[in-house]
Amino acid sequence: MLINYQVNQSVWIRLLFLRQNKWQVMNPEDCKGIEEIRQAIDEIDCQILKLFSERYTFVKEVVKFKTDAVSVIAENRQKEVLAQRREWATELGLNPDLFENMYKMLMHHNIQQELKMLGNANTKQLK
Repeated sequence: MLINYQVNQSVWIRLLFLRQNKWQVMNPEDCKGIEEIRQAIDEIDCQILKLFSERYTFVKEVVKFKTDAVSVIAENRQKEVLAQRREWATELGLNPDLFENMYKMLMHHNIQQELKMLGNANTKQLK
């Protein structure tokens, strides 16, 4: 499945589905029933999770460039990220408060993981 989005005056999502060995572009309003809509939502959610997984590979790599807890926590960077995600959410017609909270949770988890990784790296260097 391919997901394509464009942000301007309106937001639209086109879904490309394989049906009877033929790729077909589908807009949400073209769904013929609740099952097609649910299938599309499931596919989108799967793609979102794949992107979060890819994002996490970068989170693990960034620890190589951090030397202490202050650089992991990076309060100024957190503020920048949250402000940018709020802006993107607003541009996409989404609730900025909801997505700010989601990213706060995500960043909190990632910071905890980075601190563990940093601690393990420092322990290895001491041996």
